[in-house]
Amino acid sequence: MTSPAQRKQTWKIAAATAGCAAACPLLFWLSGIADQKLVKPASPTGAPPALNVPSLIMMVAVAAGLFAVLGVFWLVVRIRDARTPAWKKPGRKRRF
Repeated sequence: MTSPAQRKQTWKIAAATAGCAAACPLLFWLSGIADQKLVKPASPTGAPPALNVPSLIMMVAVAAGLFAVLGVFWLVVRIRDARTPAWKKPGRKRRF
């Protein structure tokens, strides 16, 4: 017999969501500071390179923001599922 799947606890999802939501603006701020502080190497065309440290930090900030939004949706679904009585959940088998 297999054991039932263990679900993540709600407080862990909330902590991860709050961490991503806090990291997102911090990383955007850090990318702005890195853009000002780092010396941009000169290229023959005069344009800065497209892939540099500030742009990578900004990409991580965008990913953290997306994970925060995903975490909020996950929390809403989990809380609604926890508040729904078992007899109202479709597709669930009753064990007597």
